[in-house]
Amino acid sequence: MSHQKLSKKLESILSRDEIQLLEALYSRLIIKLGKQELIANTGVAQGSMISPALFDIYAESILERLLEKGWHSKDI
Repeated sequence: MSHQKLSKKLESILSRDEIQLLEALYSRLIIKLGKQELIANTGVAQGSMISPALFDIYAESILERLLEKGWHSKDI
C-alpha cells in the first residue's frame, strides 16, 4: 500500500492536520529484528488499532472497480 495513495484517499475523510499526523507516524515507523532495522515505506502498521480502517479505505476503490466489471460476492 502506497502511503501517498492512502493520503490522497484520506483527503475526503480527514483534515489536513490529521493526514499530516498519519504521514509523520508512518514516515518514522521502524521495524527492528535483532540488530537489524527496516524502515517500512509501504503498508500499514500491523497491530495498530487504525490499520484495518486505513486498509479498508485504501482498498475500497478496488472493490468498486470489481463491482463495475460485474463481479459479485457469490463469485468467490
